[in-house]
Amino acid sequence: FKCLGSIQHLKTKYGDGYTITITMAEDKQDECGQFILKTFPGATCKEEHLGYLHFELGPSVKWSFIFEQMEANKGHLQIEDYAVNQTSLEQVFLNFAKDQAEEGVPRRTRRTVSAAAPSLNRLQLLYSLMNEEAAGSPRTVPQ
Repeated sequence: FKCLGSIQHLKTKYGDGYTITITMAEDKQDECGQFILKTFPGATCKEEHLGYLHFELGPSVKWSFIFEQMEANKGHLQIEDYAVNQTSLEQVFLNFAKDQAEEGVPRRTRRTVSAAAPSLNRLQLLYSLMNEEAAGSPRTVPQ
């Protein structure tokens, strides 16, 4: 099984959704966190620092809904800045690594290859794609 497509295609197909980072007034951090969890079911908090939150949102949430909700509540939550990002190619790579580690196969014996890339396993190929992300040309990923 192979996946053909651009870097964007790989991120869309294998990504986990979106990340949102928020900088807000320190006294509004708890309220802002509760707002995200209530507004975006399934959201998980990845990082929390004084005046800073980082959440992961599922792929079913639409971009327009995220921005609509953030803009509508920006004032009352005293949000200074926020950023919404698609899962990075690096995160896709890390997810593949995590999936392989969870399979319970020792790292030294684990290898997934295809006829299209007989000398590269999936993780090596994704790593090379991360280094070439600026190229934007179609790529092949073994499955």
